[in-house]
Amino acid sequence: MGKKTILVIDDDPTILALIADILADAGYETVIATDGGVAYQVLQWARPDAIVVDLQMPTVTGQEFVLRVRKEAADLPVVVVSSHPNVDKEAAKVGASAYVRKPFDIDMLLTTVTAVVP
Repeated sequence: MGKKTILVIDDDPTILALIADILADAGYETVIATDGGVAYQVLQWARPDAIVVDLQMPTVTGQEFVLRVRKEAADLPVVVVSSHPNVDKEAAKVGASAYVRKPFDIDMLLTTVTAVVP
C-alpha cells in the first residue's frame, strides 16, 4: 500500500507550504492548489485520499469547492482549516469531515487529518 495523498488548498502561499510540509513530514504525499478552481482542475487527474481546504479564498471559495466535490465524491474526507469566526458551523454546512481553527497547532492538524484519512 502506497502513501496516502492529501490535496491541500489555501490562497496564502505561506500557509499552503506549511501545511503541505507538515503533512509530507508525516509521510503523506501532498498536492497543492491556490484556490478552489485550481483544486477542481487537480481533481480531474488526481484522486486524493483526503482534502485539506481553507474556506476564505478568492475566485472559488472553499465552501463552493467542497459543495461541488460533495456532489461527485460524497465519501471523500475533507478537513477545513480556517480562521473563519464560525468555522465549526461553516464546516458542518458543507459536510466537512472535520475542521481545525487557524492559527492551528501542528499536532492538532496531524491528529485531525490522520483521523479522517481512510
